[in-house]
Amino acid sequence: MKGLPTRGALFCLKANSSRFVAEWRSHFDGLVLRKHNSKSLRESASKNCSQIAISLSNKYSRPASEFCLLSTVSITSILLVAIIGYFLGAISFAVIVARSQGVDIFKEGSGNPGATNVKRALGKKWGNTVFALDALKGFVAAGWPLIAYGGDNRLAVIGLIAAILGHSFSVFLKFRGGKGVATTIGGLLALMWGVLLIGLVVWLILFYTTKMVALASILFSISLPISAYFIYGTEDPRFYLGIVLAVLIVVRHRSNIARMFSGKENTF
Repeated sequence: MKGLPTRGALFCLKANSSRFVAEWRSHFDGLVLRKHNSKSLRESASKNCSQIAISLSNKYSRPASEFCLLSTVSITSILLVAIIGYFLGAISFAVIVARSQGVDIFKEGSGNPGATNVKRALGKKWGNTVFALDALKGFVAAGWPLIAYGGDNRLAVIGLIAAILGHSFSVFLKFRGGKGVATTIGGLLALMWGVLLIGLVVWLILFYTTKMVALASILFSISLPISAYFIYGTEDPRFYLGIVLAVLIVVRHRSNIARMFSGKENTF
């Protein structure tokens, strides 16, 4: 895109309409940074670009993040969001709730510290409680960056992925953890509720026809990038989030997949 900054991965104009691009370029005329490394110049450009993003956001009633520059996201912000997301996710409510009831969840059922196994071991009340708390982790991890950084989807995506990794590989559990489905659902509620809605329909259909939570969860995850592709397109970071989530969830269910093929998978 001639005339726009390219050095240092400075821009990520995600609004793919030629109207938006043309208007951005008219605003941006004169701010050419290709061969300039001046800190003051970069800061000035970043400030001007942020103002342009807010102006276009208000004009077209679209999130400012669709007109943003990568230069407005500091490494400090990325690390902060990732660290908070990871440690939120690393809190294992399955283990906490099970221990409060005198149960070692690692020795019950599938041995997985997740809502489904808690439900098998302790009943619907505690299983649903764990599910809600795990979903809350994902919602908070993705939601607070949206509020704190002006609706920036990229930081919210980082926060959610970090929370899922924390949930699945918790530092408090010697890097063991759950499958991440509930945490994913909470984060999707904050980031892309339309994709979540389609995924939940897929989950319900599979669960009530097969009675297998694992199979329903796997197909739920696979539906995410497909739905995100049709709703947001490939220019939006939420499409790539869908791909990452699908891979993470399927990989975390590999033992369930093996049991399905051997006919030994647990059902409700």
